[in-house]
Amino acid sequence: MPDQNATAAVPQEKKPRKGRYILAAVGALIAVIVLAMVFLPYLVPSAWLASVAESSIAAAFERDASLGKVSWGWFAGVTVTDVSVADRAEFGGGRFLEIDSLSLHVNLRQLVRSRGADVRVESLVIDSPRVNIVKTAEGRYNFESLVASPTAPAPPRPAAAYATAGPAAPQVDMSIRRLEVRNGSVRFDDREAGATFEAAGVAALIRADLSAPRIEGAAELSFQVVQRTGNATVRAAAENVSLDRLAAGGFIEGAAAEGTLTIDGVDLAQALSAAPGVPAGAATGVLSVKLGWQIDRGLVRLTGTDGLIADFVAGQALIADGPIVIGDVDFDLAASARASDPAGTLSLESLNVTTPFARIAAAVTSFDPGALIMTLDATLEPARVPAALFTMPDGVSATGTTDLSASLDLTRRPYAFTGSLDTRALGLTTETIAKNAGVPASAVVEGTLSMEPLVVVIDSLAVVLAGGELSAEGELDMGGEAVVWNAEANLARLNLSDYIKIAEPVHLSGGVRNSGRFHLAEQLRDSDFVLDGHFRGLTAHLPERPGVEIALDGEASVNSVRATASNFMIGVGSDPITVNAEIREPLARPAGLITMRGRTIDFEYIAAVAAALGEAATDTAVMPGPPDDPEDEPDDEGFFSTLADIYVNNADVNLDLRIDQATFAAQTGTDLVIDAALTGGTLTVREAAVNIFGGRVTLDSIARFGDPGKPARLSLDVSRLQAREPVEQFLSQLAYGVGFSGVMDLSMQAAGALEGSTDDIARSFAGSGTFTVTDGVLSLPGVATALARLQPGLDLTRETFRNLTGSLNLENGILEATGEIVRGDMRFVIDGRVSYTGESSQVVSMVPPGLAGRIRLVTVENGVPRYEALGEDLLRAGLIGIITRELAPDEPAEPTERDRTLRLLRDILSTVDGSGRNGNDDR
Repeated sequence: MPDQNATAAVPQEKKPRKGRYILAAVGALIAVIVLAMVFLPYLVPSAWLASVAESSIAAAFERDASLGKVSWGWFAGVTVTDVSVADRAEFGGGRFLEIDSLSLHVNLRQLVRSRGADVRVESLVIDSPRVNIVKTAEGRYNFESLVASPTAPAPPRPAAAYATAGPAAPQVDMSIRRLEVRNGSVRFDDREAGATFEAAGVAALIRADLSAPRIEGAAELSFQVVQRTGNATVRAAAENVSLDRLAAGGFIEGAAAEGTLTIDGVDLAQALSAAPGVPAGAATGVLSVKLGWQIDRGLVRLTGTDGLIADFVAGQALIADGPIVIGDVDFDLAASARASDPAGTLSLESLNVTTPFARIAAAVTSFDPGALIMTLDATLEPARVPAALFTMPDGVSATGTTDLSASLDLTRRPYAFTGSLDTRALGLTTETIAKNAGVPASAVVEGTLSMEPLVVVIDSLAVVLAGGELSAEGELDMGGEAVVWNAEANLARLNLSDYIKIAEPVHLSGGVRNSGRFHLAEQLRDSDFVLDGHFRGLTAHLPERPGVEIALDGEASVNSVRATASNFMIGVGSDPITVNAEIREPLARPAGLITMRGRTIDFEYIAAVAAALGEAATDTAVMPGPPDDPEDEPDDEGFFSTLADIYVNNADVNLDLRIDQATFAAQTGTDLVIDAALTGGTLTVREAAVNIFGGRVTLDSIARFGDPGKPARLSLDVSRLQAREPVEQFLSQLAYGVGFSGVMDLSMQAAGALEGSTDDIARSFAGSGTFTVTDGVLSLPGVATALARLQPGLDLTRETFRNLTGSLNLENGILEATGEIVRGDMRFVIDGRVSYTGESSQVVSMVPPGLAGRIRLVTVENGVPRYEALGEDLLRAGLIGIITRELAPDEPAEPTERDRTLRLLRDILSTVDGSGRNGNDDR
């Protein structure tokens, strides 16, 4: 029987030998692997590596590529020097990309497993790359194919494209996980705009696989913009990047990213010169801004802070009159856009701009005209606005600021707009305006706008002033030449001196509403129009003159077929006049009656109000303007002139005015009556009469507006006016030294033309008349009492007469009067002249018995008497030697007429000093 123990012992003896073989084999394999890892870089052919690199670069850029030396090691990675990528012929050839050196760290395991077909670059460092970007005259870029959608057709290329010399290169799938760029440069040649752009010192770091279908990671970029005035710095960063590079609708549509962009020191003049469509010299300045951006599923958002354009100047290319020196401009903004449709979705959510003269806040919801909503808020300091942008007219000055806002909504049909203006903080002074800062003045408007045809509708207009509010609404149809409005004023105590340059305050209170419609037909006389006025105790107060006021109350209206006034009250003082008027249709040929009734009208009171208002208003000179150009003259004057001519030439309207009592110059008149008619272009005043000054004044006239020259005729009759201060004052302008205790009668007829200026009209009237004064007195105290010797009882200090009759003549704006007083054998002739300008002159002469010529006793110029002519007339008459001769002692007891005259003249001469002035005159 075999020995089992012996049998079992045999394999136990062989086991140690097999273990040694296994350990040896494993050690040998490890040694081979180690030796392979050490010597593999020296065993792999360099040409094969170059072929792989060139093929990968050419495939990535879709362009021919070449490179210099290729080397690699397990720890050093792959290094390629002198990389060059050619540009396509359609972009002018040349070089698209040049790189001094390119270092790659490759995933060897994947490289070995894929037998070189899958190159995963864990990191890529590009040293000193130089990129040339070209934009053709047609607007195409030479890098478009690198970011084009894979669905887009690729440009045809030869089958042997991108082939390299040497062994055939296998198809390679390359991916890059980390990309770093050092000391790069970019040159942009915009052949469409004819401009170039150059960036230097480019540094970038991308932590993402740019070849993967889904790119995720982060990136940083910085470079300097090469400028003539010094380099600008641009720094950009992107975080949380996630985008689908192969998305059919564009990779940004599915992208998500956020980051920052900082721009510091960009020269606007050089930057704008490279912008398409911007004229040379558009602007100068230095731009700096910090921008934050975000991309989310195709929506791009942008926010900007700390924006500054230093020393900004808008160039003459933008402003025809010359550059505008703005100064430093601070700004911030927020905007967004849909990348696939920037024109339709671009919106400016906020833009805040601060300049030395304005603060502006604007927003635009969308730049698509069909969806645009724009808002604007601004604070403007007019005094600091650059002169090239806005120059205040001569005589206009402003202080402080004004706030304005506006909005335009194009999403509605018709378009909607709003606007507001607040000038409380503004002080403004012009020829007529004087508003101080702090005085309220604001306006708010809302409305709509249609473009074709152009129709502007004001839904509401509100104006707020200190002590009152005004509101309005209306519509302006430019195509239909029509306007409709409704306006209302509610005044509590509006002080006009807060807004208008007046010397004394004038307060308005009460209410007024005005509405109207006007439509211009092809024929003016057929135009349709309506005007309504509703007054609710509208009153003007002059605090410096207690009790002086003007008040309006009631309703008045006029339209194309009828004009009416119902209980319309016109008050100057406490006793108003009531107007009831009706002009029957059609207004193209108006016919009707206007009746005015009142108990008392005080012309002195009206004069006081007018004087007070005149004193309150400051005299303002009309600012000279450019010469009138007939082609540029507005049609308003011609339109209203034509409208007035149509009315006047076709009217048949009567006026009946009756006032119980009228007061003038402290005198009270009764039964003031005006009976007039406007018929067929002729105004006829049948009667205008008032009982006043103890007599009656009556006027009738005819004015033919339709005739050439618009002639007019008037007749004035004054009967039995008694001696009152105003009457005597009027008489003294025609007859110096004449007073009366009886009555004065006057009759005058004149004719002229109602065309031209006031001077032309006044000078055109000519006429004649007569006047009579009874029971009067002639007083010439400046003439020596020796004249009384000529005729016993003659006393020219107070010489009475029964009648003074004279003639009147009107010509060239001057009224002349000549009258004669007979006192015994002595005659006195009085000549007077009064100009429409207010100047007057009189001459009083005597005709002594026995002499035919006149001797002037006194000459009066504008109320100042002079006596120089007395001696001159005596000398001219040759009487000085005669009257100075001593009379014989034996003169007859009864002197003759000639003797009395000679003695009189001698005595007169003895009272006149050497200058010819009466020595007794103590003027």
